[in-house]
This record gives sequence, C-alpha cells and structure tokens, in this order.
Amino acid sequence: MQTVVDGAKTPEEWCAMLRQQGAHVSARTLRAKARETGQYLSLGRAMLLNPKHLAVLLQPEADVVPLEGAAMIELVTGEELAQSLGYSGANNAFRGWCSQMRITPVPGRRGFYDPKLVRARLDEAQGLVRQDMTSPTKESFVAIRRARRGKN
Repeated sequence: MQTVVDGAKTPEEWCAMLRQQGAHVSARTLRAKARETGQYLSLGRAMLLNPKHLAVLLQPEADVVPLEGAAMIELVTGEELAQSLGYSGANNAFRGWCSQMRITPVPGRRGFYDPKLVRARLDEAQGLVRQDMTSPTKESFVAIRRARRGKN
C-alpha cells in the first residue's frame, strides 16, 4: 500500500540529487517555489516533497515573459552563412564576398554574423532598398534629440 510520503524527501535531498544530474538549484529556491505553488507536505516546520510535487515544480511556467531584446537576438555562424549562400565553407572566397558586400561579423563575436545585416546588404545589392534607408537624415543629431524629447 502506497502512502503520501513514499519517495518524499526534504528540499535539501532533492537539490543534492538534482546537482548530481547537472541542475544547480538551491534548497531555498525550491522551498520558495513549493510554498508559492502549494506543492509540498508539511508537519510543523518540516517540509517534504514527493516526486509528483517535484515534477510540478520543475515544469516551465506558462506566464514567464521572455526578455524583449534578448529573445530576438539570433546570430548565424560563418559556416552556416557560407553554406546558405552556396559556398563550400567559410573560406577565402566567402570572406572576400562578405568584404565586397560590406557584411562584417558581429563586433566581439568573430565568426558570427547578424542575419538582419546580411539581409539588408543583400537587399541593397539587389536594389530592393527602401527610400528611407538610402537617404541620410538631413537633420542634425541635436535636432533629432530635441524632437525625440519634445523640445523645440
């Protein structure tokens, strides 16, 4: 006959087991999440979690909102870009073509390229550039800042 406490362990014991599998979670975090969701057994001050509780606690949260900027950043490696453009790899011919097209790696990330820059340069080479991108702004930076801040 199974009881509710079969397989139940303290948060510290679960953390030790998770640490062995490569997941570093503190007992304090596990306790806080258990209290927040109500997924625990307690008697006095003692807290126990059974495997069902832990499974619920480790599920991804549905209401987690991804970061605006970081979630959208995608880079491609030089090898991936070269393959997609028909080159056998990131060789001298590919690097020469990138130089000619003004496609540069992301600063500080050698060998990684921004797909948006690549798309913009390819559009530019094919004459698909929008009018607002080709004409430089005629306003000074001070005028742009004043307009942004709503000052005259």
